[in-house]
Amino acid sequence: MDNALKETLWKQFGASIDMLENALTLCPDELWNTEAKFWYNAKVRLTCKCSTFFH
Repeated sequence: MDNALKETLWKQFGASIDMLENALTLCPDELWNTEAKFWYNAKVRLTCKCSTFFH
């Protein structure tokens, strides 16, 4: 794989992880244990994004 492509993909992946961290950090405490289960939705989204990214 071309080095420029690898670098671009890595930067995009890193930006996605940073955005997830921001969402988890900024989520109000009262949303963590509600029926919406923010933590579960975040995990599912990350899993879907990672599996799509690596296929």
